[in-house]
Amino acid sequence: MTPPRKYGFAFVLLVFTFLRVTFPISAQSSVDGLWVGGYEIGGRYHFILLRLTSRGRVLEGSADIREFAIEGLPLMQGQQTGEQSVFVLALPNGEVQFTGTLTPKGLAGRVIQGTTEGTFTFGPFISVTAAALQSYVGNYQVAGRDLLVWRVGSALNYLEDSRLVGLFPIGRDEFLSREGEILRFSRAGSGKISGVALQTHHGTEVIGEKVTLYQEEAVSFPNGNTQLAGTLLVPLTPGPHPAIIFTHAAGRPERELYRHWADGFARRGIAVLIFDKQGHGESNGSPTESIVVAADEALAAVRYLQQQPMIVPTEIGLWGQSRAGWSLPLAAARSKQVAFVIAVSASALPVYQQEAYRQSRYIQHEGLNGQSAETSLRAVNLIYDFSRTFNYGTLETEFDALPYWRQVDQPVLAIYGALDKSVPAPESAGLIADALQTNRNQDYRITIFPTADHDIIQATQGFVEDRLYPWTYATDYSDLMTSWVKAHTGGTGTPKDPTLPPLFPAQPSVRDLSVLPWYGTAPIQILLVAGFLLIFGATLILNSIVPFIRTRRTPLTPVRNLPMLSAVLMPLVSVINLGILGGFGQMIMFADQQAWSVIQEILIPLMWGGGVSIIGTVILLFSLLTSWRASRPSRIQWLFAGTALLFIPFLFYWNFLPTIP
Repeated sequence: MTPPRKYGFAFVLLVFTFLRVTFPISAQSSVDGLWVGGYEIGGRYHFILLRLTSRGRVLEGSADIREFAIEGLPLMQGQQTGEQSVFVLALPNGEVQFTGTLTPKGLAGRVIQGTTEGTFTFGPFISVTAAALQSYVGNYQVAGRDLLVWRVGSALNYLEDSRLVGLFPIGRDEFLSREGEILRFSRAGSGKISGVALQTHHGTEVIGEKVTLYQEEAVSFPNGNTQLAGTLLVPLTPGPHPAIIFTHAAGRPERELYRHWADGFARRGIAVLIFDKQGHGESNGSPTESIVVAADEALAAVRYLQQQPMIVPTEIGLWGQSRAGWSLPLAAARSKQVAFVIAVSASALPVYQQEAYRQSRYIQHEGLNGQSAETSLRAVNLIYDFSRTFNYGTLETEFDALPYWRQVDQPVLAIYGALDKSVPAPESAGLIADALQTNRNQDYRITIFPTADHDIIQATQGFVEDRLYPWTYATDYSDLMTSWVKAHTGGTGTPKDPTLPPLFPAQPSVRDLSVLPWYGTAPIQILLVAGFLLIFGATLILNSIVPFIRTRRTPLTPVRNLPMLSAVLMPLVSVINLGILGGFGQMIMFADQQAWSVIQEILIPLMWGGGVSIIGTVILLFSLLTSWRASRPSRIQWLFAGTALLFIPFLFYWNFLPTIP
């Protein structure tokens, strides 16, 4: 039956509205918003994320340029005249002037850097849901190039060889890469993605197709009362196959974050299980950072794979990076059903020591040094000591993986980046090697890539902004892992180790940066702060409020019978010290958030406040002592004076004192 004309029109309008909401297709009418694009000058393309806001004839905004490790670079000399936009970016290699016009397709024009001219184009960034992005995930073969498109949260990337390239949506099925390429995905009659057209920034276009290199199956398996959801990647070659299970690093709880490594194993004949961590993605339960729970999840995955007919039940291993390096030896020590272990950037330090080491590196990297760095690290250690003492949080801060490494007799491949700023790589490698040898386990291999960071990405110093552009994994990283697994299972392959022999000499342990003096521990600091708040707060209240609400001065009023100087200093010192304690609380909060630059700003008024507090306290004590016979200070007044005096060592410990050049 033919639907009435009005319903047909309504259906078309509904479809158009959906497309407009999901992938906006109207022309950009304002420069305001987030733009993606770049400029080409001297034959080289430079990708930029651009934020623009026009205020009359003034154009404001900022730019992110990964190539130069720049975020939030302010625009200079921004002008907006009608459809024309002019602004300047001060880059490390010189100022670049942009002069462009707003067109239906975006913002385009010319750039000038010194005496060299070039062109630029920007398109409006389009927000696309993670579910929509997932439809593009897969393998594509484009004119001899092998691309894996994969999703990282709400972002899309492609991996070619070892090179990572970000993709940004600019239209329906259309993405701009950080290399300046435009990828236009095509759909089959069923609506599923079937291919891609790739246009370089020079305008050359090649056509590719989506290919199937292994089978994928959505699976689920139990871990106690929790049901974990995952994806099983099975090679197309006849089975059964060895298998590897990917466990989770900190902050990477969902399965898609491991697809790029899973792809490398699956296309080389090794089945892979990637899954969502408890409480994330499609897995139920409450989110947790527990190391024990992570080991339980890994062993539950092993038991599940052992029941699958396409998997060799005795050739199932575990892969883990960073924080997973604590749960891997625990799982392997608990179950000999784990056939092998690949540990990437695994720390051999106890959790609290490891965190102290990591935070100390990033504190220094943020420019804090001397007393500022020392105070920040003490704040971090206080937080972890609180967690250890009061069993706060789900991460077992006392956990030490070395006793479990000493029980591991399965083959082990440990991989590190020498530039790792989060984990002490050579020390951890040496400690793990020593632990394995203690158990007479000689079947291990340790590789340290000399120019790689924590994620085994090529870098110069080891921090994210120091990564070489474009981001590229260490040469032989993927081949090393897959060939090592095949050499230890039914497959074939010779392990590649470009840097070190199988035996790795033990290294001296890194200095324990988590040590606190007894007076710096969480229980003592809590008692001190509580006492300070009580005494200083009570003094301020009794001196400032009680006299105004009672006509007759209470006997408890701290300033009774005191000289004028002491009567003024007691509430004044109370106010200053309460302000310092408030700033101290803020500092601890920002230390927990690792906002080191904010802490540096907070420390400045705290230092000056500490200096004023000490001066006020000294004058107050002098006033009380010199007037003792005449005024006879009460016990409460002496209690305040003693508390103010005790506050001085507190100020010294936390470096709340002005530094003298």
